[in-house]
Amino acid sequence: MNTQSLDALMTSKANQEMHFSLKGLLKGHVGMLIAAPNIGKSHLALCIAMEHASSMTLVGMTTASGPAKTLVLSSEDGSGVIQDRMKKKLANCTPALKNELNSNLHFLTDIDPIVIPPDSSSQEQAEHKQYLQQLTDIFSQFDLVIIDTVTESIGRCEEVKHDRLIKNVFQSLAKDSGASLLLVHHVNKDEIRGNQQITMASGAGLTSIMRLTKCLFTLKRDNESLSIKYLKSNYLPESENHEFPVEIRQGLTINPDVYSLKVKRASRTSSSIKAAPKSITLAGTIPDQEEIQERKNLRDVL
Repeated sequence: MNTQSLDALMTSKANQEMHFSLKGLLKGHVGMLIAAPNIGKSHLALCIAMEHASSMTLVGMTTASGPAKTLVLSSEDGSGVIQDRMKKKLANCTPALKNELNSNLHFLTDIDPIVIPPDSSSQEQAEHKQYLQQLTDIFSQFDLVIIDTVTESIGRCEEVKHDRLIKNVFQSLAKDSGASLLLVHHVNKDEIRGNQQITMASGAGLTSIMRLTKCLFTLKRDNESLSIKYLKSNYLPESENHEFPVEIRQGLTINPDVYSLKVKRASRTSSSIKAAPKSITLAGTIPDQEEIQERKNLRDVL
């Protein structure tokens, strides 16, 4: 354990570098998107993923200088649902954007629980430890990992009873892999019913993660209008820490002030793009190469 002088602290290169995947969300850290059911948070999550994995601008939340490797881990919806949603979202994308997405956007479905109860058997604990290492290896191949939803990804664990355990697992996955984790979660019943405004304490359970995260935002509806509001944004400059409107346009959740489906070749470079992810071998998650090619052919037709 070594102390640092003020001068050493201020001149340390490691301390000066802060790398973000999304606005306010540091790499190797956990962020959260919380919202009421049926408001479109999963569609928003997919659009954030599409924006981060390509040079299009949908909501203006990515900080990547070019298309970055992005993984959507869907624990709630299967590959068929995801495929149907992506067909609609790809319909107005240019061939160039589709090629970027095909290279950088990946999906993981039908996974085992990421967290298991502490009273699980010794054998279950040992197998789960190996499983978490597999997930860490997979996550390390990506810049941003979106987990939709937390509730479905934690299996038999309870959001209140196992709160600290859940926080520790997700925190370790982010730290050990170096990827930013964006957790999609639902809100409490009072917020769902509209009896209470959504705040940084509105997530159902998961109090420890709420305290841990420095990036927490919500998708909210007022009458017929949608907007994104940061509830916690420790690393956002004041000029960017504001609520902004979004709307649904041709299947995409977009910020009309920044929306663009153009490939910005001049402003985006390849310097921040990770190498193509290695073959993901976690059983029952990513399709084999033949199925991937079939999906690629399908996308090319769209």
